[in-house]
Amino acid sequence: MLHGSVLSSVSLALAAVAVVFLVDRRRQQQKHALLPPGPPGSPHGRYSPRLIQSWIEEYGPVISLKEGRDVLVIIGRHNEATQLLEKQGVNLSDRPHSVAGSDILGRGMRFMLISTSDRLRRFRKAAHAHLQPKATLAYDVDQTDFARNIIIDILNDPEPHTLHIKRFSASVTLRVIYGNTAPASLN
Repeated sequence: MLHGSVLSSVSLALAAVAVVFLVDRRRQQQKHALLPPGPPGSPHGRYSPRLIQSWIEEYGPVISLKEGRDVLVIIGRHNEATQLLEKQGVNLSDRPHSVAGSDILGRGMRFMLISTSDRLRRFRKAAHAHLQPKATLAYDVDQTDFARNIIIDILNDPEPHTLHIKRFSASVTLRVIYGNTAPASLN
């Protein structure tokens, strides 16, 4: 009798696992049914641009690569990408939340990491006047001076060229936002 109850418990557990597996599989199939067509292939694979282009010509301007739960959707034409962004811009405009980058290190003040909200709109409004094409003409002289410094630094010491470029970017940003400058050279 004990042997029969163990056997029925095992068969019940196996049946439960099978039901969970089938339900999950069915849900995955339904989710993938809403995706655009595409070739069989891994979203993690490395594909040449010519191969992707041939897939776009074969399957249409929007294709998907699926493997298990991983899905990669590729928009292959500029017009389709523009239409998608215009129609679905509200759903696509937000940034992923970054606790470490935004909340802890940036104390919620990192412009590039702020989620779509009233706060982001206020930040954009404040920055908008300073980043207009006409407003950037005021920084033209500073940018030219910093560019001249960078060229001289690269000619004198070409090895840390990436540091020179970072210093140029930091110098322009500090001058535009705070009115201060970075050191004239790395030395």
